[in-house]
Amino acid sequence: MAEKRKETDIGTRQLILKLHLKGNSLSEIDGIVGRTHSTVQKIIDKYRFEGTIHNKAERGRKKTQQDERVILRKIKEDSKTSVPQLTSEMATRIQKPVSTETVRRVLRKNDVNGRVARKKPLISKRRKRLDS
Repeated sequence: MAEKRKETDIGTRQLILKLHLKGNSLSEIDGIVGRTHSTVQKIIDKYRFEGTIHNKAERGRKKTQQDERVILRKIKEDSKTSVPQLTSEMATRIQKPVSTETVRRVLRKNDVNGRVARKKPLISKRRKRLDS
């Protein structure tokens, strides 16, 4: 899996903006700050178009630990419950829409997977030889 990218902290963003407003070039700024050319460019563009260097607040409903516990409890009660069925149960319980991918993410995080053990053949070779 790919490495998660690090968010540039506010102090570094302010330094980038200050250097840009002084008239330094992008290559000079990325050399001083230690970030890539594209990162510096994106921070400057964000300031130009949005007037801020801060990130927007995260969107969407935040899942709680209680929601995760409910999902895990439901799976322990009946391990053959499908994810869509579990999702609809959760949606009716909290009365808000829940994504199936969110439920899958919670299950994966807690090492619950939908794989079934491989079945062994019913008759061994030895048994076949005796019957014929």
